[in-house]
Amino acid sequence: MTADRTELQLIRTIAGSARPLEEDMGLTRLGAIDRMRKLHAKFREQWIGASPCLVLADGYMLWPSVTVDNMLAKMDEHGDPVGMVGIAWLAHSKRVGILQMVFRAKADTAAKKAVQRAANEALTAWQDYVKSWQGKK
Repeated sequence: MTADRTELQLIRTIAGSARPLEEDMGLTRLGAIDRMRKLHAKFREQWIGASPCLVLADGYMLWPSVTVDNMLAKMDEHGDPVGMVGIAWLAHSKRVGILQMVFRAKADTAAKKAVQRAANEALTAWQDYVKSWQGKK
């Protein structure tokens, strides 16, 4: 049995996001919001929670449900988007996939750490959810 096309596309997206960039993505603030929302919509069935989210320069995360005006205001407060993080359930593979995407090829250490920290938080939240669900059995 093979995974469906959507799951394979998401697996490729996650794998591609782990590779170092050769050049910056060149995303504007609105471009980053658009990219996040398109990924959210395209893989809606696979995402866990409100994934993916934008990671801002100081590590603050913006979810796809936040209005564009509020996102732009938060970017003024916390800095431009440096990456994106998401957590997905890959049903065929029976595993969790973590999207961890940095937007700049030569991202500074702080930006990379902010994205890594956000990915770790997403994984911890998933593990906590699973533990709470198992406790309800």
